[in-house]
Amino acid sequence: MKLFLTIFISAFSVLLELLCGNLGISAGFPVYPAVYFYIAFGPVYGIGTAGVSALLTDVIYCRDLLVTAPVWIVITMSGILTVRRWQRQKPQAPLFSGMVCGTELVIYQLLFSRLTGGGMPGPDILSLLVFHSTAGGIYMLFMTWLFDAVNYRCNLPKFSSSSFNRRLPGGEI
Repeated sequence: MKLFLTIFISAFSVLLELLCGNLGISAGFPVYPAVYFYIAFGPVYGIGTAGVSALLTDVIYCRDLLVTAPVWIVITMSGILTVRRWQRQKPQAPLFSGMVCGTELVIYQLLFSRLTGGGMPGPDILSLLVFHSTAGGIYMLFMTWLFDAVNYRCNLPKFSSSSFNRRLPGGEI
């Protein structure tokens, strides 16, 4: 069930990234589920989600340099370090983790546009930072609440708790 959920959510986040990318907005949607899957399911799920999603995005956009995969993996790791500094039961952990990921995605976009000679991805740097950090934090917070509810119903480990024992009608798992 974990593998199915990871593949489905990863495919959906890549689809969102492609839809926004075609509109000119590089939001980095697959990074946020990668942070969630790393914390909830383990490192293989999180790093695999970030790496495969980035490679798939690079291949679909026919990029010559496949630099998105290592960058998204590093951004995922920094989001994980942010989560580990907070208590996972409180909403500040996913909120600040999403803000850190959004800020680092903007830095990556600015560096990539400078190195490749492309246009700047937004009107100015301050509005990009405010938009991506705020949207990333809110997106990560709501995504965590939604996925924790799904994982609770499917008897899977959750983001917000460090232990996985709860009372069920048929006994304890």
